[in-house]
Amino acid sequence: MRSYKHILIIFILLNISCRKNDLIEPADDYVPPLPPIKLEVYSAFDGQVGLSWRKNMEPDIEGYLVYRSINDTSDFTYITFTINNYYIDGNLEYDSTYYYRIAAKDFDGNISGFSDMVSAKPVNIFPPYNPVYLYVYARNNSGNPEIEVSWSPAYDNDISHYEIYRSAVVNYTLQDQYLLLKSADNYFLDTNNIELLKKYYYRIVSVDKGGLKSSGTEPVSDYALNVPELLYPGNNTTINKIDEFIFRAASAPASYELIIQTSEHEGVIHNVPIFDAEPDSVYALKADNLYLNPYIKYYWKIAAYTKDRKPNSVSKTFSFFYNPGQN
Repeated sequence: MRSYKHILIIFILLNISCRKNDLIEPADDYVPPLPPIKLEVYSAFDGQVGLSWRKNMEPDIEGYLVYRSINDTSDFTYITFTINNYYIDGNLEYDSTYYYRIAAKDFDGNISGFSDMVSAKPVNIFPPYNPVYLYVYARNNSGNPEIEVSWSPAYDNDISHYEIYRSAVVNYTLQDQYLLLKSADNYFLDTNNIELLKKYYYRIVSVDKGGLKSSGTEPVSDYALNVPELLYPGNNTTINKIDEFIFRAASAPASYELIIQTSEHEGVIHNVPIFDAEPDSVYALKADNLYLNPYIKYYWKIAAYTKDRKPNSVSKTFSFFYNPGQN
């Protein structure tokens, strides 16, 4: 029995000892990494400088600290930390000289000495890229036509602004007579003498800080529609069956949507797409398969589209009372 107790005590002590060893964290070695080597400039133009260097071989490297000095070989300032062995410094001045050094840092916070110094001047060489994803959306805003123009910025990081061009013909050159605006934004709401049913073509040019320009986007167009006219059911009427909705289409090609609501401004219960209404035609949408609860007042309108996302113009909103028992 005594032997059994001794074995049990030894087992417990060994188990506790193992647990204590498991909880011990490794100590900081207080040894800084070696300075990074092979720092070099692999590109320098158009306001950006690309740096690369050889990765440190120590297994506990957390990353690298990048330092920069402008037009001076001694006044270095910390600019960023990276876990990579490369860094692209952007939004720089073309006529300044930039000096760089880096240091390695381990997970214990020990920092190496500096690498060798390199320098570069990111002169303006290449014209910028065109903006991308140009989107033009016209709308008839309560009788006031306007056209929304937006785009994604060019990929360059030295863009100064954009030039917005507009013409009523598709093939036009980028001349001052077509220049609408210079803007640092990538959005513009055009309300300048927009005529209903007239197609406008837009092109965007990127301009960098040195004045170099891109070739210009391909033209993208749209036109603001006149409003569809509601014919049946008439406004503030009572109907005894739901058989059709009749409207007069806008005067230019468009697709349409019948919208039925339970109140004038909300409560949509039916959205019915319409794709085959000819310009200025009277179109009757058969509605035998639309179910509406009886003895309720409903509201309906027609939205016209030239783009998929948003309505170009919207008709007035008419109301009707559905009373299937009335003859």
